[in-house]
Formats: sequence, C-alpha cells, structure tokens
Amino acid sequence: MIEYYYYKIYNPNNPDIVYIGLTNNFSKRKSSHKKSVSNKVSKKYNYPLYKYIRSLGGWDTFNMELIEKKEFNTKGEGLQYETELIKMYNA
Repeated sequence: MIEYYYYKIYNPNNPDIVYIGLTNNFSKRKSSHKKSVSNKVSKKYNYPLYKYIRSLGGWDTFNMELIEKKEFNTKGEGLQYETELIKMYNA
C-alpha cells in the first residue's frame, strides 16, 4: 500500500481559488513549494501556481492545508483520487 497526503494551497482572502496536490511527504512537499515560489533559477519558478502566489504577496500569504490521508495499491489509484478532489474543489 502507498500512503498519500492530499492537500490544498489557498489564500485566506480568496479561498475559492484552490490548488490541490498529493505527496507522500507533506513537510518536504511544503518546503519544495515554498522554495519554488522564490527561487528564480528553479525550473518551476514560472509555473502558474507560483506566479499566482507571488502576485498576492508570496508564500507567507497562503496556507497549505492537509485535506486527508489515504492508502492505495498503486500510484495510478492515488492520482485518480487526486483528480476527483480537483473536481470536488473546483481547483
């Protein structure tokens, strides 16, 4: 079984705009997102999520919140559940 942590990133002043993600290490993933927002040499620096975060004041103006933890037999099953959450949150 593979354990996944499903999370959302959002700005408390605009909670209807949400990013949904999954990881098997929540604290490491949070650190990675934070670095990608401010590291100009990162390949991910210009991803829409990070541009959006910077446009609203940077990482400190956002929350990364655990939605739930689930186990699946395969990575594909975990990704499928992420897709369901994205639809549910209209992310």
